[in-house]
Amino acid sequence: MRKATLLAVAMAALSACRGTVPERNAPPEQAISAILIGSRFILPSGQTYNALTHINFESDGGRRAEVYRLPISGGENFLYLVEPGVYRIAPTRSLFGFYQETMKVRIDGRTYRLPFPRDLLRQSRRDSRHR
Repeated sequence: MRKATLLAVAMAALSACRGTVPERNAPPEQAISAILIGSRFILPSGQTYNALTHINFESDGGRRAEVYRLPISGGENFLYLVEPGVYRIAPTRSLFGFYQETMKVRIDGRTYRLPFPRDLLRQSRRDSRHR
């Protein structure tokens, strides 16, 4: 029993490097900032709603930076509650906090790995400079 507890604590500590999943669709009276995000997954055969991926939203706060790991499924809109600040889109992180070169997408029960779309990063940086 003690080994299981220690293992659970170690796993929780390691997963903290990946980012936290913020609360979703909570009441607005919590007086916190929010991110509204939606997605579409388009395949050669057409759009699918049976898809899931993750992206990160990160702030530039140095040691106090917020890292949010946002699960996104096909054809839905999500309102995630986050701490106030300026965020950028970033590739997801591994268990140890390193950026991953590829992103994992699960579509119709199959898992694919594909390069993170770097044009999202360029667009995110360009948008933050115009504020």
